[in-house]
Amino acid sequence: MIGIAHSITPEETKIAAAWYAMQIPAAGRSRDSALIESGKSVYMNGLPALGVPACQSCHGPEAQGKARAPRLAGQNGSYMLSQLAKFRAGDRQHAPEMTVVTKNLDSDSEEARAVAAYLQSR
Repeated sequence: MIGIAHSITPEETKIAAAWYAMQIPAAGRSRDSALIESGKSVYMNGLPALGVPACQSCHGPEAQGKARAPRLAGQNGSYMLSQLAKFRAGDRQHAPEMTVVTKNLDSDSEEARAVAAYLQSR
């Protein structure tokens, strides 16, 4: 992708971005309804006992993203878990607030897997 990106003009970049912005995202898929419901609860309410805030406070109640927080709805669950692990490890420097949010959320935890399943199902 980097090679292709270097070969297009700024105008072509704007046209491509506008086209992608107009596309309607496909719904995600997931199978474990109990895990999805658990993940929805974590996404909407956070984990107060662990100091983990509700994801929806930044990413929106439908996980569509808002302001600087990206869309999470429909994102691949495995990818979400890997990103949570990177944030927790401090490897993702562009969003220091996520490093704070994930410090008490182990990406191998049932709660993290539940949130990933919920988001993938959106």
